[in-house]
Amino acid sequence: MADADLKVKGIKTTDAAGNVINPAKEDGNLATIAGKDFATETTLTAIKTGTDKIITSPATEAKQDDIITAINNGLQSPTDMEGGGKNLVGTIPVEVTFAGITEAIIISADSANTGEIYVGKSNVTSAGANAINFLLPGESIELSYNDTTNPIYVVANAAGQNFYKGALL
Repeated sequence: MADADLKVKGIKTTDAAGNVINPAKEDGNLATIAGKDFATETTLTAIKTGTDKIITSPATEAKQDDIITAINNGLQSPTDMEGGGKNLVGTIPVEVTFAGITEAIIISADSANTGEIYVGKSNVTSAGANAINFLLPGESIELSYNDTTNPIYVVANAAGQNFYKGALL
């Protein structure tokens, strides 16, 4: 190809000093692209790795039904209850026990009490230390609680107090 033919096509064939250059060599157009970041195999692999995380099969109706069923199973209402009647408590913590596995626990302070009842773990004190709640006479608390490995205790700040206990199973 003649020099004139290359100029017609817009390819630079001489440098600033008028020397003839070969566009396919380092002194040609390759010099203008040296150091540029083009998509290399490494770059393409990184892109593919990122796109592999894209979910290829979005939620189907069957998957949605499975999710709804799982949620509903977790939202089942209790089907039974257990009452514990009137229980005496003083200044030593008493464990609140039930025969069945509880979904919710209800503890009520007797309205005839003269002191407070504290609710907590086994380290709850008659001064209210470590209590999660306290009950004045006639008050109640309901706890969503089904952990049989960590029992709930009650204690009073005075001897001779009473509480009622109940559970939804």
